[in-house]
Amino acid sequence: MATPRFNDQVSGISGVAAGGIALLPIPTELRLISTQLCPSGTFVVGGVPTAVARPSRAQLAALIDLIQVEVNSDTIREMTVDELIDENEANGIPFQAGFLQVFMMEPKRATVSGEEALAWPLYRNPWGVNSCRIKVKFNAAAAAPALTASYEYDLDPQVNSKGSAYANITFWKRHTVQVAGAGTIDKNDLDVDGQIQRITVRSANVTKIVAKVGSRTIHDRVLDENAASLKPYEVTQQANTYALYFDKSQIVDNGVDTGGPPLLLKLTYSGAGDHIALQQIIKPKFF
Repeated sequence: MATPRFNDQVSGISGVAAGGIALLPIPTELRLISTQLCPSGTFVVGGVPTAVARPSRAQLAALIDLIQVEVNSDTIREMTVDELIDENEANGIPFQAGFLQVFMMEPKRATVSGEEALAWPLYRNPWGVNSCRIKVKFNAAAAAPALTASYEYDLDPQVNSKGSAYANITFWKRHTVQVAGAGTIDKNDLDVDGQIQRITVRSANVTKIVAKVGSRTIHDRVLDENAASLKPYEVTQQANTYALYFDKSQIVDNGVDTGGPPLLLKLTYSGAGDHIALQQIIKPKFF
């Protein structure tokens, strides 16, 4: 029988101010499905400062510097507005002005069971969860920032068909990549303690990625080849990114577990510039 899904407003939001960090407490003793942030502020429109209730993507990116999701004060996800919107749109979830969608259960997974497997079990027993919150860092130049939010949840236990507790927590980790100029660089310091789902390299200059575990090549494509390979799975590589999706089939188990050895990325660039590689990796626990 289908389990009801509920939603409620986030109450007790604090710290909303220019240059401030807003804290949004998410209740526990539930399975978290998603959260929806609704920021607003005053922006210059046609030369005139104007209150905008449903800001555009560019306005939201100027308003907010960083979004973090914490459980027991441990950072589980970290992303900018543009990173969040690009990941959603790559998976066919369009941006709607004024709303930032943060999914725990990912609605574009190949099966309902795959989607449900990614819920966050915010329970004290057996997961040791005492608190969950979202942190939103507002830009120092933000004018009259405001923020409301809601969350979707159910009350299911997170158990398998045998009644055993399990979790698949998708961490989002931001890695800085420093590129001095055109050529190829190696990066081998990504987190491998889990099942690596996706790595989105955010640069207009990246032209090719080769990925290896030990001596085995597990990915080798130039930029447009990679984009074409994603299309049959309805995944769209976004502008100025290279979307390395090991799970492009949208099947959770198609991620890469190296078994311990590092994942080596050989990244080829046409020019210099520091940028971010956003890694998504599934772990069986929060901490």
